[in-house]
Amino acid sequence: MPIETEIKLRIPEPLKEPAQVILAKNFRFFGKFVEEVVFFEIPDYAKDDLSTFRVKEITACADGHKYCSVNTKGFDRGENGILERTENQFQSNGGFCKILSMMEILGHKEVLRYTKIRDSWSDGVKTIHGFGRFDPGTFPDGSFKVELDFIPKLGTFLEIETSDMSSRSMERIIRDLNLEGLEIVDKSYYELIKEREKD
Repeated sequence: MPIETEIKLRIPEPLKEPAQVILAKNFRFFGKFVEEVVFFEIPDYAKDDLSTFRVKEITACADGHKYCSVNTKGFDRGENGILERTENQFQSNGGFCKILSMMEILGHKEVLRYTKIRDSWSDGVKTIHGFGRFDPGTFPDGSFKVELDFIPKLGTFLEIETSDMSSRSMERIIRDLNLEGLEIVDKSYYELIKEREKD
């Protein structure tokens, strides 16, 4: 089963533009995307294995092309702010509304919905569908992708995902990008939004 490993940094508003400049100097830009993310209640039979169950519609801002993904993730087992969890994903071109309708028919209850605006960057290795998303298991050693996310009411975050997710390698990447001192966020966007709703 594919493993997702990443680290997430909170980007204060005054540092958003400087962060974009740093990324532009160091990485290949794939484009800007708008993601409509819908979370569903996890079925009873999977509650011991899954932390999230979601459907996403991803739209490329450059040409309006859309694709949809159904995604599940396991529980985090990483350390030192690094998120490490199993991930399964099915993708298709379009069909977002149909998949949501199918979820409802099958009895899955929607529990959360939010919009994410994402700028996607990488060091230029293989992607799928041209969306800057890495095919699971195809990372050459040391390669990584960087994504700058803006989520209304939460703010801006930088996600780094790589094939070599040791604390030492992540410290090197963060240092090379001059991003030392930023807050490391060890929670998913789902967890952050649910916490905000409680406040």
